[in-house]
Amino acid sequence: MGNKHGSLLSSGSGARTRISPSSYVDLEVGWNEKIGSRKNQADLAQFRELMPSDIPAANLASLFALYDHNHNGKLSWHEYLCTVTLLMSGSFEEKIDLIFHAFDKDGNGSISEKELKEAVRKFARPGDDSKMFIHQVMQTCDVDKDGTISLEEFQNFVKENPDVYEKMSGRLNVAL
Repeated sequence: MGNKHGSLLSSGSGARTRISPSSYVDLEVGWNEKIGSRKNQADLAQFRELMPSDIPAANLASLFALYDHNHNGKLSWHEYLCTVTLLMSGSFEEKIDLIFHAFDKDGNGSISEKELKEAVRKFARPGDDSKMFIHQVMQTCDVDKDGTISLEEFQNFVKENPDVYEKMSGRLNVAL
């Protein structure tokens, strides 16, 4: 289940230079105060301490899943820094890549119908999880009809269907 993200997420290269030095220091100080050290990992309860207090619990769990790139239930400093950096200064393509990998739970480079159902259940706003919606997304997104959604198919889908993407990823609220 290797990390298949773009260069910023896979290597951390450039994360520190893509945000202001003061933002980096603020992130690092906040992490160290709440988590203890950059070597420590954060669970959901600790992640809650890093986030604004007005985020609803369901949204917080969804955000945690977005930050948890390797899906191990813990956040490293690297995952936290890279995700915040992408959310603050990432390109359209980098943000789509981030969302895609949050949906690709098994990390195999494609989103199965099962993963899409789980992502919609986890990330969509309450009431948006319907079999018809998931079926329509699979039919529209899976251009080559292989039963999965590739990164390229997902990128094209999001570009062509921003309203459907917004419905599917509602709780994440990642502005593209």
